[in-house]
This record gives sequence, C-alpha cells and structure tokens, in this order.
Amino acid sequence: MNSAQFQLHANIEQSHWWFTARRRIVGRLVDELLGQGEAGDGSWETGGKAGNRGEAGDGRREAGGKAGNRGEAGDGRRETGGKAGVRGQGLGGRHVDDATCNHLRSSGLQISNCKLSKPLIVDVGCGTGANLAALANRYHCVGIDSSAEAIALAQARFPGVEFVRGFAPDDLGETARRADLVMLNDVLEHVRDDFLLLSRILAELQPGGFVLITVPADLALWSRHDESFGHFRRYTTPRLEQLWADLPVKTRLLTHFNTRLYPVIRTIRQVNRWRGRSAGAAGTDFAVPFGPVNQALEHIFAGESAVLLSALRGRRRGYARGASLLAVLERLPGEIQARGKPVSLERDYYDPERNVYVN
Repeated sequence: MNSAQFQLHANIEQSHWWFTARRRIVGRLVDELLGQGEAGDGSWETGGKAGNRGEAGDGRREAGGKAGNRGEAGDGRRETGGKAGVRGQGLGGRHVDDATCNHLRSSGLQISNCKLSKPLIVDVGCGTGANLAALANRYHCVGIDSSAEAIALAQARFPGVEFVRGFAPDDLGETARRADLVMLNDVLEHVRDDFLLLSRILAELQPGGFVLITVPADLALWSRHDESFGHFRRYTTPRLEQLWADLPVKTRLLTHFNTRLYPVIRTIRQVNRWRGRSAGAAGTDFAVPFGPVNQALEHIFAGESAVLLSALRGRRRGYARGASLLAVLERLPGEIQARGKPVSLERDYYDPERNVYVN
C-alpha cells in the first residue's frame, strides 16, 4: 500500500460500510472464541478497520500479540471457553495488574505467575489501527505492521493501544508465544509466500491459541482495486486450506462471507474492468456512499454474523459463495516447522512487485 491508501484507510475505516460491517462480524467471532460470548458490550461496532497488507518479498509479515491469561487444561492446552479476565496472582500472591506485568516483562524478568487480566490479541498487519482499537476495551491488544506511516497513524489515532513497527513473528518475541488469538485480516493476499508467513506464526502460537484469517475470494472479482492494493491472488477454499494442510491445527470455521452483496460487488467489478479504472479514491474501489445507502449496506453485510457465529458453533454450514473467505484455526499440540510455498503449487495470478500478470 502507498501513502495515499494509508491515509484513505485512516479517513474512512470508521465510516465505510465494508470496514464497519467486517469489524462487527470479526468482533462477534472473537468474543465467542475468547469466552466473552454475548457479554460483549458491542463497542466494536463503533471502532474501525485498519490497513491489512503484508510486506511480502521474504514471506515475513508484521504481527504483535500477547496471551497467557486463561486457565490451563489438563492436557496442557488453554481452555477456550469460560470467562476471560481472571487476573493472575503473582509476587507473593499479591494482585498484579496489566501495567505491572508488562513493566516486569519489559525489564527482562521471568515472572511465570504474572498474567494479564485480559486475553491477548495480536493483529498482524494492523495498518492504521481502527480494527484492533475496537477490541481494546475488553482485550489486551498489540498491533504490528511493517509500514512506519501506518503505525504512526495508528499511534496518533489510538494512543491507548500498543502498536509496533516490525515483522511477525520475528519482532514480537515472547509476545507471539503468549497470544490467545492472532488476526490476519486481509493480509495473506499481499504476501508472496503466504505458506511461510502462516506456518511461522502457527509455530510460535501455543496450543489452544487461535488464528482468525480473512482473505479476498473469487478471481472473477479481480480488478484494478486488487492491483492497486498489491494483491498476489484472490483465494479459493482449496487454495486457502492448503496453507495449514497436515499441520497440527483444527479448522474451527472455514466459510465464504460478504455473500449477500456478492451479486452487486461482481457487477460493479465487471463494470470497472470494462471502464479500465477503479471506482474510488487512491486507485481503490473505496468511496463512502450516501449516508442511508452506507448504513443499509453495513446492515446487510453485518447481518451475516448470525450465520457465521452459528457455523462456528457447529450448528450449521457457512456460506458457499462470497466476495471473501474467513477461517478460524485452533492450534493443537505438536511441532510446526516453518515451510515455504510448494514448488508444485500453481503460480499466483499477479505479481505486484513487477506489475505483471504471471498466470
């Protein structure tokens, strides 16, 4: 992403229907996974959504995170249900708050019984920060992005949230191993070696931790919007599943979404391809519609959250078609070695670094 696109995200991610609706969907799923369930106050609906791109050349990517705050189950895996927010007793049984824990750890002290009071969420490719900030009222949140400009915008807009410039998982250190949940929201399509990035993140995550992934789907929707944002590909379900095939993870959810508006989106993309240009600012299709229209689109898209939540609970199937794909993975016990993209894999559709179609 370029400077104009970062600024565009910062300007519209708290109002544009796509950002706000996706945030509402992700918020409900995160609450379900981390034990908040219906107890959340819904404040994620008023947050935003930040940039979410990966810096790709070497397969590394930005991240941030911290966990270590849920009960330990008999098999060594963290409990996925129950209540979040049980504070650890440390330092002679005294009550230890988040600030003290962070200070002790930043000083290099190994305090095994010093636990954060809230589950830790790491947002890899946090961009300009609004998506993560919307969760910060009830989770400990760390965002990481390789872009200095994105991090500067995030820090200025949300000073109460921790943002780090760097690459995941390298620049996360112990934080990556303590994360309860790692988000990769529309990141992997920007990364040349998406296999390497995801396997390295999963290798650091402790058993019982989650990874929540969203990616663009359906090559029929490819347009100048994808080229401008530096996408290597749009995903199919089998292509996305290959990323964690044969790894010790459990697929808790794998579904399309942004389904209800798919016919409209496909029509607009076809028109834009015919016109040879994008429909919005900074080479993208992002432009905030007239107020009532924007609200209606948000309501339609966000309404998919009920189906997705039911699918996560195993009560029904998700969506078979949509403009995006969503996956929730649970880390299981077992060693994971970093692995790159298979040589036999079909080539990506586009190379944004050379600005050429390769498939």
